[in-house]
Amino acid sequence: MSMMTVSTNAFDDLKDDQALKLAAEYLVDNEVQRLTKISALELFLASTAVNYMDDKDLTNAVVKSLVYQIKF
Repeated sequence: MSMMTVSTNAFDDLKDDQALKLAAEYLVDNEVQRLTKISALELFLASTAVNYMDDKDLTNAVVKSLVYQIKF
């Protein structure tokens, strides 16, 4: 039972780390767009390329880049 608890806690930590990374990347992309005055399309293409080089998953890279375009 304790092994199951350890595995579950490790999985929860992984999800939290991914959420924090996504939030940090969102803030960086927002600042890059604000400071460089590039268009949303250019930022989308650049972030897709960077995300794809990071984890080699095109679907994940496109979804992340679309999330960065959300304005709060």
